[in-house]
Amino acid sequence: DGTQCSLFRDRRGCHLPRLLLQKTFQKGMEIDLGGFTTTVKNELGRGANGVVILCCAESDKGNVEENVALKVQAPAGCLAWEHQVLQTIEERVPQFHCSTRRVTRRSLTRRKRCRGEMEQTEEAALPGPFPRALSFCAFGDGAVLGMTAGSSSGLNLVDIVNAHRLTGGGPVPELIALHYTARMLAHLENLHLHGKILHCDVKPDNWVLANSKAACGIEDNDCIYGSDLMLVDFGRAIDLMTATKDDCEPLDIKFIGDIAARDMSTVAMREGIPWGADIDTYGLCASSYCLLFSSHMDVVQDSISKRWRPIKPLRRHWNKKLWNTLFDTLLNLDGKDQKKFAGSHPNSLRALRKSFESYLDEGSRRKEVRSLLKRQNGILPKRR
Repeated sequence: DGTQCSLFRDRRGCHLPRLLLQKTFQKGMEIDLGGFTTTVKNELGRGANGVVILCCAESDKGNVEENVALKVQAPAGCLAWEHQVLQTIEERVPQFHCSTRRVTRRSLTRRKRCRGEMEQTEEAALPGPFPRALSFCAFGDGAVLGMTAGSSSGLNLVDIVNAHRLTGGGPVPELIALHYTARMLAHLENLHLHGKILHCDVKPDNWVLANSKAACGIEDNDCIYGSDLMLVDFGRAIDLMTATKDDCEPLDIKFIGDIAARDMSTVAMREGIPWGADIDTYGLCASSYCLLFSSHMDVVQDSISKRWRPIKPLRRHWNKKLWNTLFDTLLNLDGKDQKKFAGSHPNSLRALRKSFESYLDEGSRRKEVRSLLKRQNGILPKRR
């Protein structure tokens, strides 16, 4: 089926290499994970539970994986679960096999230059919408997950917002926000419909920049850095196939309780009723809102219509029809029993995505999007 098996090593009798516990990483530093040697390029991100490092990793068989992201956690937490979820996504999502491929020394000789990539690096393959698990190494006091990286910078939607605010003093151009929203809708549609996976932590800083020729209608061998997005950090994900009975549609499963990150509780969670895919679509709304307003999304319930909406009004020159439809569809409870988020179903995501894409396809908007993305590359930092 095209799925590649990731490398798994059980070294629970050993401690994590001390080099992985450092506060800073020097470029060129070599780390031995037991037959799997990595060379540090740069740090991609750091959180309370661990760090993600971009490495060039060479296996004991001599094959090379470029742009391998090593996620290090001590203690391991849910890193083993994240590894399993990424493998499951690769098995279930059909487009995933078409958008990623294993990189070997032979394939590196057929590289195409990707215009606009930071530091003008050459990519052997474009990343997919989700990371692909490459390796997992368990230690006695932690673990290391190796996976494909979206890019060499680690930049995400929050970095885009900050770059536009600091250099131009204004928000992200609406066309870029429309473009990224269309990509987020496409990726969640695939994740839910084919993957049967809920991410459960969709937010602006979990959408990292990636390259894609298909994202903005490019038909030749060129691609633009930041033209697509990769959804990362699946440690809190739910596999609906393992939580369902034989006669139940996985996407109809509902859960009780508020498990959302701070200030990211869905409307269903706030009203104390069961929730499902809306945990991800609420995060999508929050991500689009961040692009539009450069701030965290707050929602309010209209006293007359009882419909939930973002607290800030849309600007006059924005495409209010598209944005109002997006927020109204994904934020509100629909259905006679008021217990299903019909708007969060993949069919609704597809309809929303097509409306966004149709608007972008009109006239010369796609060309303008590409121009704005290239201009955006000039104001983005080289890395986080």
